This record gives sequence, structure tokens and C-alpha cells, in this order.
Amino acid sequence: ALLRLATMETPRVIFPNRAVGCLDVGCEASFIAFEGNPLNDPKFLGRIGYRLKDGEPIETPERPT
Repeated sequence: ALLRLATMETPRVIFPNRAVGCLDVGCEASFIAFEGNPLNDPKFLGRIGYRLKDGEPIETPERPT
């Protein structure tokens, strides 16, 4: 429920006139993909594997080791 609130509901409240917080046809294509499922292990919230902004992939900076 918290992940849905943070990723879907909050963007809709912040940007009520934009098609955000969804993956349906017509929605803005800006999102991130984690390296693993944060529902199974919260550490993945800090491990972004892929970023897309306005339908274009953007480089993921390397994490410090």
C-alpha cells in the first residue's frame, strides 16, 4: 500500500492535470525500474537499474562501491 501511494497516488496529487502514476496508453513515459522487487526486500528502493524520462532512456549513474 505504501509503495502504491508513493509511486502512483502521490504523482497524481502533485500533477493533477498530467497523466502520471500509471502505465496505461496515453500516460507519460517517465519511470524507474529497480534491480529487484522492493516489496520483497526494501534495499532495492535504493538500487535503480533503469530510468526513462519522457519516453527516452537516461543513463543510470554508477553507485559507489
